[in-house]
Amino acid sequence: AYYGLGQCYEKNGELIAAMDCYKNSIEIIDRIRSQIFLDTFKAGFVRNKLKVYESMINILYELKRRDDSKKYEKEIFLFIEKVKARAFLEGLAESKIDIRENLSQELRDEEERISDQITSIIFHISRPGLSIKDKKALEEKLSREEDSYMRLILKMREENPETASLVSPEPSRQELVQGILGDDRTALIEYFLGENQSYLFFITKSGLDFHPLPARQEIEKSVKGYLKLISAPPQKEFLGRLGARRLFDEFLFPLKDRKYRMIEKLIIV
Repeated sequence: AYYGLGQCYEKNGELIAAMDCYKNSIEIIDRIRSQIFLDTFKAGFVRNKLKVYESMINILYELKRRDDSKKYEKEIFLFIEKVKARAFLEGLAESKIDIRENLSQELRDEEERISDQITSIIFHISRPGLSIKDKKALEEKLSREEDSYMRLILKMREENPETASLVSPEPSRQELVQGILGDDRTALIEYFLGENQSYLFFITKSGLDFHPLPARQEIEKSVKGYLKLISAPPQKEFLGRLGARRLFDEFLFPLKDRKYRMIEKLIIV
């Protein structure tokens, strides 16, 4: 509902109101996902909701473009990290990897019990003909179980931080990334491919550059053309170098800036 309302505001040109709606939608998606992620039957929950994150990113970019300042870049980077983390977790869930195996049996049993309880309560709340009194009682019970689940995640963090980070992950922030780069001879370049607009971040120890890119389909077409070129039988003249230069100009162009001439190591995400 929040996502739909955000789309209405966006179409009407009310970007701040649209952004608030998308934020509310993402908060709800994240909260629900944290409750059901370890339930293998819930794999696929996030897949059709990643578009909400993309809409949020596009709104922030439009606000940045209008404002012509860097104040939105940190937030754009944060939401890009969030959507990429969600997509990764979705793939992990569908791979049927048991991320609970390093937890104690007691915590695994407790997680399963609370997860089943939350699922059961949600099922009963959705039944038709439920009285207002009964619905309110179930909602209060659901709230208590949600609180229990969050306390359980804190226990998981104490016993096994790696597992807990997959249940309730903290996305990387710009400052954290800059902190691990070490020096100005190392840079990180990260991409986000969107259906309508893609983005590039070029991060060094002391700064961040942000650039828009074409839509996912155009980028994939460009890369596939290069792959086709270098996988073809060799000719008298190898054309791969020209194709590689074209890809460099399209996707690694920040390196042409003189201020980055000292870069020796490049990390590509």
